Amino acid sequence: MLKQLAAKRAFASQAGGKDLAHSFAKTLALPKTDFPNRSGSPEAIKKLTARVADDLYSWQTKSDSLKGVSCFHDGPPFANASLHLGHALNKITKDIINRFNLLQGKRINYRPGWDCHGLPIEFKALQILSEKAKKDVATVLSPTEIRTIAKNHALEAIEDQKKSFRRYAVMGDWEGFYATMQTDYEVRQLQIFKEMIHKGFITRKNKPVYWGTQTRTALAEAELEYNDTHRSTSATVKFPVKTIGESLKAVLAKQVPEVSEANLSVLIWTTTPWTLVSNKAVAVNVDMTYTLLHSSEHGYLVVASDLAEKVKAEDWTILDVQFSGADLLNTTYYNPIKSAEHHHPILPATYVTSTVGTGLVHTAPGHGFDDYLLCKSYNIDTYSPVDSEGKYTSDLPDGCTELEGLYVLGAGQKKIIEILQEKQILVNCNPRFRHKYPYDWRSKKPIIIRATPQWFADIDEIKKHAVESLKDVEFYPPQGRTRLETFTQSRSEWCISRQRVWGVPIPAIYHKGTQEPLTDIETMDFIIGKISELGTDAWFVEEENVENWLPEKYKGKGTEYFKGKDTMDVWFDSGTSWTMLEKRPNEPHLADYYLEGSDQHRGWFQSSLLTKIAASKEGEYIAPFKTVITHGFTLDDKGKKMSKSLGNTISPDAVIEGKKGQWPALGVDGLRLWAASSDYTKDVTVGSKSLKNVAENLKKLRITLRFLLGSLNDFDASKFSFQPEKMHTIDLIALHQLKKMTEIVKDQYASYGFNRVVQTINYHTNSHLSAFYFDIIKDRLYAAPANSDARRSVQFVLSEILRVYLSILSPITPLLTQEAWDYAHFSKISDSPFKQGWAQLPAEYESAVLEKELPLLENLISIVKQAMEKGRIEKKITSSLTCDVRLQIKEDSEVYKTIIASDRYSSHLAEFFICSQVSVNKAPVEGEVLEWKYESTSLDGAVVAEAVPTQHHKCPRCWQYTSVVEDSLCGRCEDTLK
Repeated sequence: MLKQLAAKRAFASQAGGKDLAHSFAKTLALPKTDFPNRSGSPEAIKKLTARVADDLYSWQTKSDSLKGVSCFHDGPPFANASLHLGHALNKITKDIINRFNLLQGKRINYRPGWDCHGLPIEFKALQILSEKAKKDVATVLSPTEIRTIAKNHALEAIEDQKKSFRRYAVMGDWEGFYATMQTDYEVRQLQIFKEMIHKGFITRKNKPVYWGTQTRTALAEAELEYNDTHRSTSATVKFPVKTIGESLKAVLAKQVPEVSEANLSVLIWTTTPWTLVSNKAVAVNVDMTYTLLHSSEHGYLVVASDLAEKVKAEDWTILDVQFSGADLLNTTYYNPIKSAEHHHPILPATYVTSTVGTGLVHTAPGHGFDDYLLCKSYNIDTYSPVDSEGKYTSDLPDGCTELEGLYVLGAGQKKIIEILQEKQILVNCNPRFRHKYPYDWRSKKPIIIRATPQWFADIDEIKKHAVESLKDVEFYPPQGRTRLETFTQSRSEWCISRQRVWGVPIPAIYHKGTQEPLTDIETMDFIIGKISELGTDAWFVEEENVENWLPEKYKGKGTEYFKGKDTMDVWFDSGTSWTMLEKRPNEPHLADYYLEGSDQHRGWFQSSLLTKIAASKEGEYIAPFKTVITHGFTLDDKGKKMSKSLGNTISPDAVIEGKKGQWPALGVDGLRLWAASSDYTKDVTVGSKSLKNVAENLKKLRITLRFLLGSLNDFDASKFSFQPEKMHTIDLIALHQLKKMTEIVKDQYASYGFNRVVQTINYHTNSHLSAFYFDIIKDRLYAAPANSDARRSVQFVLSEILRVYLSILSPITPLLTQEAWDYAHFSKISDSPFKQGWAQLPAEYESAVLEKELPLLENLISIVKQAMEKGRIEKKITSSLTCDVRLQIKEDSEVYKTIIASDRYSSHLAEFFICSQVSVNKAPVEGEVLEWKYESTSLDGAVVAEAVPTQHHKCPRCWQYTSVVEDSLCGRCEDTLK
């Protein structure tokens, strides 16, 4: 060896130091690994995805090493169209939770599902077919044909979405998925419907519902969108008084005796003039004060005193007369649109206010919820002469037949205004009154309120127990509890019937004469049994004789009955998906997790809760979920909600494959890292900038893993254990920081803060590893004797870092971690990081002493670096290795006592500072001027750091500036080569 050194030095004197350094390179233990710089080919990724998803899920269902079961119930996405980023965020977030629980030693029960019924699927399927046929096929197809088309469309969407979800490495029982159109599912749903009927929770009533005139079906509150700038026609209308009640008559006789039935009217204001044909009453507030307006054209008009100034025209007079709403009771009026023979009452109602209008409210029980309840309490019939398309029917009052067939929000409204003018009862009209109005979320058109016979679930009987059951439920974020409680408590009745073909039929058979449904247990059980045998499609086959659907006691009466055509609300469909879950021993909740968008507080979360509580036994009211987690919507980089119509959407595939000029291909792990990095508790903004950041983050993680793998290429973990007495202080610090980070990340995973997990890992990677530990240990790792304690100590720490990183990153980037695992020495023990479980670190790694002393060391390092930075700015120091550090430290200071006076740190200061030499409190050389001096502020002036160019030379082997003679090995390297 000595002869070789002599030869190399001789060569160096002739060829130069650069070649000498190159000749020594082979004597260094440089990182070496085949782990690639980037992910593999599409085929390789496909195989890797199968291993970390399908194969892993299959393994864990059979593994005896896992204890306990974590059940994640999948809120079924709609089986219509391709997936968007919101779907990816949802499924990946669920998968992260599942994978974390798997690492904690729990078996995962995750059965994906799809919501398959409803108008959008039916419309989409028919639209595609109509475009091909160039005509509206809905007018010529039978219900069973429409159902077949819709079913095929849903099946295609399921397969397309399933393929995408699996591409995202989401593990689950994909072959055993559930769908709301499966017969087994539909039968379970019908059993819940039957149970609720026989508990008295579901009844059929003729009452107002939200109605989509374009989609021709009843709508639930959750299916509405509100337009704040909608314009309606508002009308102020007078109804002439027919008879004055005794109380009002007495008031008028004293103060304005000239007022009589002949010249007195009640004044109402409405934004739905089209409903005036259905007027049955006028509502007043008995506690409000009323007065009279006088007009030469309109006579005397009753109006609320507080609104008189707002209502009156310039030439009108406000009379000095006051009476209460109670005085107006027992007075009757007539509606000139209809026959004057009809007397209508004035009724008391607490919902009448003096904030807008006239203080007297036009009441049409067929077109308003408050109107319906008020009139019902006075046995006033519900009346609504409007059909499913929003057009007036032939069931109009006398004098209104010219309205028949007109659309109520179009030509019908205009005609009503003309009739009001003809009858001389229109006092004022504003054709462009702007206010908030509900729209059908599917057709994006304004809805109407219309009374029709529908099936309703009485929420009042259920919601008390439903809200009570939420006390045992965890919500993340916490405000989800308030939202779900509020939405649940605000409901009274839930209209669960829809007038569509593609859905689960309401199993009701009606008598042709009475129109009453058969709802006895025997009949419903028989019908549900038939559906279980024949499928729901059979229900929609036209039959004159329905005896096949009736139990024995109705034999021979099949022609007297007919099958109903209503289908169930899709929220009832998906809301009963908890019936697919099995009861678990010693676990009251069917599912550990429900996770969906924040809009589901008024949707799936609520319908699941209500149906579960409704079907529960007395005293056993338990919510179907143990934990409810919600995420926001995806927004573009300008903060706008992503929408196909706006053209601002980004597909998950575009994130995976990249977009030229905007962001690079992130791959599956990049998409998952984006989802994990997002604060999903709020709306998530995504654009080219955020995706580039994710790409850089992912690249950094791959480089880190590659460095770790390369540095461990000759390390046999089985031959080494934690021996702190033989380990370098910096290695002990690294283990201490790793242990702390691992515990923090575990807590963050457990509290669903995945963006904080990513932040914590990034901080540890960048601050503790790349900018600190890795820089310091490279010299020992590369240049120390291969089998020395100093080098093996580093490798032991790097092995622990790799083990931890492959564990904590696996829920987020499973492809990357599995790929790295295959190149790691751990793969000899197990073929997956998930099969090894969460990376537990010994308690001994955490040191209370280091925890206390590290802030002082970090402050000292920071002071030294700032002194070095002054030298770099002056271009006198090219790197930290080219300088010496001189420290002046007060000996009575804490930093001196803790760091300088301690063997743990004092002999390693040059390594901590990554410099050539360090001196402490050395007397200054006479006449020497130090230009790069930094006095500490963080340590109360106890430290002055000076950085000066080193007088030593660069070692051609280790590149440390520790050689006494130029182009000569330093003492450490010379000993190593010997």
